[in-house]
Amino acid sequence: MGYKTRKSSSSPTRTATTKSPAQKILRSVLDRSSRVVKPRDIGSGLRVARTRRKGRYEEEDDDEEEVVVEETGGGGEGAEEVVAVKPAPSRPNADPWVKGDSRQIISGIENTERVNLCYINTAFQALGGTSYPEWVNLATHAEYTKDISKKNLATLVDALFGRLNRFTTKKYRSRATVKTPTPEELTFPEFGLQQHCATELITRLNDRLLENMDTKGFENRLAVDILCRMNCLECGNVRTENNQLASLQLEKPTSKTKQATLAQTLEWHRRTNLLPDRGCNRCRGLEIRKIIRRALKNASKDGTSAEDVKALKDRLQLLEQSLQNDTYDNLTEAEEKNLGLARIAPVPKYPSRREEMSDEAYQALRDEYNDTLKKREIHYASNWSETRAITKLPDILLMEFVNVTQVDRRGRPCKLTSRVRFDPSIDLSDYVAGPNRNMDRGGFNLPIRISGDASNPAVPMYELRAVLVHQGPDIGAGHWYCYRREWKDTTNPLGEQWWHCDEDATLRISKQDLFAGTREDPRASRPGNMYALIYEKVAAGETAPGSGGDEKQTTYWKEA
Repeated sequence: MGYKTRKSSSSPTRTATTKSPAQKILRSVLDRSSRVVKPRDIGSGLRVARTRRKGRYEEEDDDEEEVVVEETGGGGEGAEEVVAVKPAPSRPNADPWVKGDSRQIISGIENTERVNLCYINTAFQALGGTSYPEWVNLATHAEYTKDISKKNLATLVDALFGRLNRFTTKKYRSRATVKTPTPEELTFPEFGLQQHCATELITRLNDRLLENMDTKGFENRLAVDILCRMNCLECGNVRTENNQLASLQLEKPTSKTKQATLAQTLEWHRRTNLLPDRGCNRCRGLEIRKIIRRALKNASKDGTSAEDVKALKDRLQLLEQSLQNDTYDNLTEAEEKNLGLARIAPVPKYPSRREEMSDEAYQALRDEYNDTLKKREIHYASNWSETRAITKLPDILLMEFVNVTQVDRRGRPCKLTSRVRFDPSIDLSDYVAGPNRNMDRGGFNLPIRISGDASNPAVPMYELRAVLVHQGPDIGAGHWYCYRREWKDTTNPLGEQWWHCDEDATLRISKQDLFAGTREDPRASRPGNMYALIYEKVAAGETAPGSGGDEKQTTYWKEA
């Protein structure tokens, strides 16, 4: 079964044309498993299949999609063509846990002509386990009126996802393997031949797809909104920053604590943190106000002129208004000068050395210059507290973990060996703040989110869709692969099965191995470290998955 399109009898005969750059890229990525049957002038009702290469595919009923062309009306230019697309079956009929050539697999992705592309393979496989491919397909229908060539990237990515998300058997793995697009084809030539981070590619590719479109209204499905509140521990000044990030940055436990749950890392993310020795405009304004009041009080004793007294009173009035209205932060240099928070006189010129000047004399001039700058500085350092909260969650949440926080004996950065335990689903309600928040000056040690407040949003459950793993001691080298769920469509509505995807090799794994083991990476030999998790919002009416379902099954790691 499939869709059918008809070609009008008045349509011109197909002729060979020069392929555009986009078509060449798609051809290089998708040609490996393409099976398009070309039309020929033959009798009515005959179905023509492409002649197979000798010695290659021995069986007729493989799992590849087949495109056939039917001609009716006796053939010739006036014949009508009917193009029928036969989709691959949702699942092979064989036992899903069988060994050997009949073992069920999903498509892999690899480029044997280029090195260091494992991060691209991992990024696409991880996103393929979410609903992101559906969004990319919509992006191909957006407007690209300013530069129609920018649509090529969305078309390439959409076609690639279409080839990845399908079933086949191990016997046909070479045909099902998609060719990895190069960084140049993905419009990132600056990546070059070096290995990069898989999450970096995910976030930058998403941004590039969004910026290419002229159509408004395409929401960023990965962006998470984070509110940061900072409190000065001297005067109580409160600063806030609203940031929209491409991923939620979390931290793994240190070497002292070998493991933590995902909930504990989220608690650590919203902790109250100490920021020592930070400048505070409110503290500075309060101190300057004391100085100006003292100068006005002693104006007659010090012989201050009437013009200077007037200038001091004007500065004091502006400063009082700023302190009362809390308008002393995020000021320009000119505004700081008007408030008296910065020196009005120009900075002295750096001393130049004359030929006859000795080293000692030149050093004395530089010391004098530095002392003058220190005396002119209006700086008041204080300790601050900092805390964060999520204010808006995306449909697809990328949780990225800091894996490199220490160095080895040679001073080289090395990855943490600690573990984060994660579950198939998670409730994020306790970590999303509503409009009512703790933002007072005296609440420096309180979380931003007010527990139990009616304004806190109702957050749906999130289900785990992919686990990104890096193997190797240093994040700048090594190897990337991932564990991902099956896609969700009409023929595969649940998609709860997990797969190990390592370039062209894909292997069905059990939930028991992934969630009930003692390591982040359940692979039997040379396991890696979890670097990122991709969770997706559970749609209304659906049930969040649990860890059960195939506990008795065993993962055949040697089959990978």
